Amino acid sequence: MLTQEWASQSIKRYERLRANRSTLDAHVQEVLEYCLPMNATVTTSGTPGEKRNQNIFDDTAPLALERFAAGMYNNMCPSNRPWFVLQPEQGDDYGLTRQLASDSELLRKHLVLSNFALSIHELLLDLGSVGTGCLEVGRGIGRLFAFSTRTFREYVISVDYTGRVDTVFRMATMTARQADQEFGTNCPESIVKALATDPEQNFDFLHIVQPRREIHQKSSRDTLSMEVMSVWIAIKDKQVVSESGWPQMRYLTPRFYRGSGEIYGRSPGMSVLPSIKLVNKIEQTLIVAAEKVVDPPWLVPDDGFIGQVATKPASLLYYRVFPEAPNIRPEPVQTNAQIGVGMEMAEQKRKVIREGFYNDLFMMLHDDKQRTATEVRDMLRNVIALLVPMYGRQKTELFDPMVEVITDIAAEAGVINWRPADVKFKVMYMSTMALALEYAELQALSDALLFTSPLAVINPDVWDLYSLDDVSRGIAEHMAIPNKWLRPVDEVRDMREARAQMQAQQAQQAQAMAAAEAVPNLSRAAEPGSPMERMGM
Repeated sequence: MLTQEWASQSIKRYERLRANRSTLDAHVQEVLEYCLPMNATVTTSGTPGEKRNQNIFDDTAPLALERFAAGMYNNMCPSNRPWFVLQPEQGDDYGLTRQLASDSELLRKHLVLSNFALSIHELLLDLGSVGTGCLEVGRGIGRLFAFSTRTFREYVISVDYTGRVDTVFRMATMTARQADQEFGTNCPESIVKALATDPEQNFDFLHIVQPRREIHQKSSRDTLSMEVMSVWIAIKDKQVVSESGWPQMRYLTPRFYRGSGEIYGRSPGMSVLPSIKLVNKIEQTLIVAAEKVVDPPWLVPDDGFIGQVATKPASLLYYRVFPEAPNIRPEPVQTNAQIGVGMEMAEQKRKVIREGFYNDLFMMLHDDKQRTATEVRDMLRNVIALLVPMYGRQKTELFDPMVEVITDIAAEAGVINWRPADVKFKVMYMSTMALALEYAELQALSDALLFTSPLAVINPDVWDLYSLDDVSRGIAEHMAIPNKWLRPVDEVRDMREARAQMQAQQAQQAQAMAAAEAVPNLSRAAEPGSPMERMGM
């Protein structure tokens, strides 16, 4: 049983982690104000529904971030086609292979039925702007899975000695009525009183998810014995209102890329923030310059007008004509502003921003331009060089643990009849980005075979170096061919043995027929005048 002292110490630890992040908070707030203003509440609370785009004079950064999130989603985890499949670590068990393939399809169907697409898009927006995301995965109500993306303001994280995120503190606000629905009789006295007088009064709660120090039975399904502890604390009363556990971390906190020695991630938005600020300043200046050209200030002779100067369309300007200076009249000021120079400079910065958010890269993956094989190879080489570090981190910190979590939830619900801890499996990804990376290995194989071909002309035995069966299965695997399309190794072996036996039988039958045809010829008399007759046969 966790004590009030433990709750107080946990709150202090959260406050210390929050204070250590203050410099990053200011940086993230600035990025969000330019890239994702609706989430720019890291250092300011804000009011729901208020305008938060006062600093934006150019829309390039917000639009580039939207395209970044859409490109990441469509190329990594699209809802309109399979993007992962479970496979046995050892590919010899054909029955298990078919079972995992069937369960993979079932998991994907439940993902489509859930709010996964909405939540993962919000998470990708955070990765592009903040550099760190937080996705909570749990059991849904009326559906198998439920996903929820947490804003950067809500949580702080801590890592283990390997740099892996193993602790998440999340600050949540609930009304007294919501707290009663969630925690029931465990609610402290302050919330019980608020229920009677003001059920909509807000209360803060701290959710702590961290490794459990003492695990009595690691394989137990008792929530208090699971590897990860999940505890809720009422901040005002410093009281534990819920204690539970998870078999694995269900707050997924991917980072886009991370600096050495840093805990939180960095983002494309941070990388191009100077260009974003500059293009907004240029656009602001261009607006003023254009306004001076379209609606310029006027040069008006001193004491030369009757009444006020009218600048509305079709206005009549009355002014005095002085005999000593008949050419003096009101006229607009010619600023001679070089607006084109500013527009050209702004466009250069817009290009940098789009490239920083990988917009050109995602466009390249999906355009319908006809390319030669060499152009395709060069394009994929460029794509791979830029995507390998980023995609590898998302695979490790987001998709691998997410598949493990949803598989465990499906097992808890009885949707599948095995648990991740009981079956050794691996995850094969089949998205556009994953296949682009797999293509690199296939290209290496293609190059090896190409260079081997001239040697095979001299000595065909060099092909014996290659296990063509393994090569063929490797190609199918890298191209994400479904396992159910491939015959098992045992079945292929049986087919080949049957084919060899049939060919041997056919050869024996051919030899027997040839021998049978030769026997009558041996007993036949020699023809007159033939060599056989002269030999006396």
